[in-house]
Amino acid sequence: MSIMQVRTRHAARAILLTPQHEVLLMRMRFPWHDHDLWILPGGGIEDGESAHDALVREIHEETGARDVRVVGEAWRREFLVGATQVLMKQRYFLVDIERFDARATALLGDEQDWLQEYRWWRVGELTDTTIRAEPENIGVVLGNLIERGLPAEPIVLD
Repeated sequence: MSIMQVRTRHAARAILLTPQHEVLLMRMRFPWHDHDLWILPGGGIEDGESAHDALVREIHEETGARDVRVVGEAWRREFLVGATQVLMKQRYFLVDIERFDARATALLGDEQDWLQEYRWWRVGELTDTTIRAEPENIGVVLGNLIERGLPAEPIVLD
């Protein structure tokens, strides 16, 4: 029996938030999950790339949006994806944006198959829904972000 080596993946995710308190989520069907998962746009930070540059690149690749206004970093989260033995170290950035029609411009390989749909959610809806989302308590943490504003230091999420 071979033991898989844990690999670390640094990622930047976008909290694309409209003035009407809507957030863009992507419904993904990952092969290592037995259910669909709603996630914020974003992805891996490449070697030599800053988190900000990765965020802007990923927003464009995954949603088509350009000229985004990154307000600042709101949250951080680490978790192990057991099926792949990848330790995810995610940084979440607040991005002020007007609602737009999201469409992928440069999804690579399996990502094209995993992406099922985009949806703008009212933040209040996310506290009253049974969808599976990442982070798990997304409605609550988004509500806190709207109510309290960007924290002085990123909040570490469970």
